[in-house]
Amino acid sequence: MLGLLILNLTATPVQNPDQEHDVAKMPESAAKQKNALGPYGAQVGRIKWEPSGEDIFVEASVTPVTEEPVRPSEPPAPTVPPPAPEPVAPTLPYVVMGKFKSGEKSTLYLRAGNNTIPVSEGDLLGSGDYKVEGISESVVSIRYLPMNYLHELSLSGLE
Repeated sequence: MLGLLILNLTATPVQNPDQEHDVAKMPESAAKQKNALGPYGAQVGRIKWEPSGEDIFVEASVTPVTEEPVRPSEPPAPTVPPPAPEPVAPTLPYVVMGKFKSGEKSTLYLRAGNNTIPVSEGDLLGSGDYKVEGISESVVSIRYLPMNYLHELSLSGLE
């Protein structure tokens, strides 16, 4: 290992003759000193660091940087979440199958799945979620009670 270190330190760099003009020439006296080895394989004659005479350990006057006093920042304004979308009533599970009129009272026949249900004005449907609000000649109004939403079904073509 020591042999490789010595070889590396003593080997002269190989230069391409085409690149001679790009390489700065070292004065001959410095070149001789560069290749001289001391007793332990260290190069002798390297340029030594010489102090500039400036005392690096003297306190230097440093102008303090004046910073603005740190003020507690105001807490960020609370972000208002976007409004929740308006709830939508479920689709009406009833379809008008027919209408029967006896005097002033009308009876509608609604279908829910496989069941046909006779209803009149004011009746509650299902588990009490729907109420028949009104029956006219052309429209039946059924209110979805949990959301107070009014569905209207056309009665045209049932005569």
